[in-house]
Amino acid sequence: MQQLVKIVIAILAIVIAFKILKGLLGLAIGVALAVALYFGATKLLEKK
Repeated sequence: MQQLVKIVIAILAIVIAFKILKGLLGLAIGVALAVALYFGATKLLEKK
């Protein structure tokens, strides 16, 4: 019974860690896109 509890906890920990990692990756991509868009917009505005 104790082994089963440990396995379930390990699976939950892996799933939660994966979700956090995915969220951070999405956040990093979002920030990178926002920065790229900002720099692109400022360059376009400077040319005018």
